[in-house]
Amino acid sequence: MSTEHLRTPESPPAASADRFGLPQLGTSIFPAASALPRTVSWRYAVVVGLGAAILIVVSFGPMRDDIGNMALVVWPFAAVVGALQCLLIGELASRFPYRAGGVAQFGYRATPNGSPALGAVSSWAYWFAWTPGIATHLILVSTYLHEHVVPGVNILLLAALIGACLYAVNSLGLRITMTLNIGLAVFSIVPLTLIMVGPLFRPSTFEFDRVWPIRVPDEAAGDPLQFALIFLKWLFIAAWAAYGAEMASTVVSEIRDATKRISRSLGISSIICIVTFTGVPISLIGTAGTTGGSSEGTAAFDPAARAIFGPAGPTIIGLMLSCAILLGAQVFILGSSRTIYQMSLDGHLPGVFAKTNRRGAPVGSMFFDILIIIGLLSVFGTDVVDIVAAAGVGYVTVFVLLPLAYLLLRRRPDGGPGAFRLPRQAAGLAAALFLLNLVVLLVGGSLWGAKVMGIGLAITFAIVPISKLTRRARRQAEGPEGPESPEAT
Repeated sequence: MSTEHLRTPESPPAASADRFGLPQLGTSIFPAASALPRTVSWRYAVVVGLGAAILIVVSFGPMRDDIGNMALVVWPFAAVVGALQCLLIGELASRFPYRAGGVAQFGYRATPNGSPALGAVSSWAYWFAWTPGIATHLILVSTYLHEHVVPGVNILLLAALIGACLYAVNSLGLRITMTLNIGLAVFSIVPLTLIMVGPLFRPSTFEFDRVWPIRVPDEAAGDPLQFALIFLKWLFIAAWAAYGAEMASTVVSEIRDATKRISRSLGISSIICIVTFTGVPISLIGTAGTTGGSSEGTAAFDPAARAIFGPAGPTIIGLMLSCAILLGAQVFILGSSRTIYQMSLDGHLPGVFAKTNRRGAPVGSMFFDILIIIGLLSVFGTDVVDIVAAAGVGYVTVFVLLPLAYLLLRRRPDGGPGAFRLPRQAAGLAAALFLLNLVVLLVGGSLWGAKVMGIGLAITFAIVPISKLTRRARRQAEGPEGPESPEAT
């Protein structure tokens, strides 16, 4: 792939622009700009962000079983932190809306002059964070269908078939993909809303003493340090889901008038996540308590669904949640494909991964997706929480780098008219978020064990030699007379 579109970090911006005034061939401070067509409204980004709300299904049960109603503190806290981060992302995405793949793309500017290594790590870590979600969601849906709809089918075979269908839809382009996602989004909102408001219509099913006072696990009673460690351990897991409002930014380079609208998409997604990650746990624990029943996937919702809606409740809610989980998987595929696409444009991966099909959809991520999914399933089997914990290493790493990039970029004048800007107090917020996420990564992540942390770190930093070799090969291909790649700096 040619690198003629690449520029050194301080070279002048590309002259060409689209009809919204956004550069198409390069930028002054980032390696490369997306060339994906801008075909959708900012509202579609909200649908992408909505995919985060359903992620509570993955780890709600295990967290409830381990720390009881203390989970009612962890989930809302994580969602609020995610919303505060979306303020920073909203400004950066509004000022630099020509970067595909979302929040991770700003990690390149986590040092004053730009760092190819950190840019590669941030993007790869983000891709790694969401790719296991494709596998876990397909397994959750297939397991539900196996148990309730088609008992004779092989779970892994069904998961593979559903996954192939989702990748096929993704290849049809963002507009068609989002049409499917809107339909799935309806089934995301309905079950979560029913769970949250159900106790209002069946107040006899809700017991307030199950949610208040907050009961600290026995091992942390009277020990503030142990309480903090337990909180950080599960905050590390909750972050993988509750920080997810930022996923609205993964399609920023394909949104019309993104400079003025992307912050609105992120704001609405943040509100949805705060409401979901606060209301759903309260309703589930208030109606069903913290013991009994299965903790796996949609089954963790069964006791509350049965208490609120009667014997048919688990079936109704289960089917709706399965559709919602499919939305989550489709959103992960969207984010994964855009991240790998931008990494290839930036020179971290071979140029073949930046190819788009005739509908303008990036499809080069499938190989990496399949490789990492098979690898994690081979190591952890169907232990979903450990898979999430390993992926969380990459995800939280992105949010350690994000505030650093924000602190450096906020001083620059870059950004078109109408770009969203935060007041100067946001610098303090960014510094606080950096420290919090660093502690969550180093302390919370390590509490999941050396195996989880080791695999997570190994995969996260595996991109460094890959990126270095790819950049070297591109420079050699350009020859001494070719344009200098930004990664050479």
